[in-house]
Amino acid sequence: PVLISTQGGTITLSGLAEDTEVAVLTTNGIDVATATATNGTATLTTNLTAGTIAIVKIGENSIRVMIK
Repeated sequence: PVLISTQGGTITLSGLAEDTEVAVLTTNGIDVATATATNGTATLTTNLTAGTIAIVKIGENSIRVMIK
């Protein structure tokens, strides 16, 4: 399982396979951050504010998350 946590504009994903590509997009499809997992973790810093819904793409999968 992958754990996604948010704090401010920072999104952290853990439990990823090594070298997994991760991206954060707005609900309008605008790319705001990308990263590659290292040691099972990827940290993305965005300019998104609390209460914003973002789309997190993990490889070919995506999930909507709310920024805290």
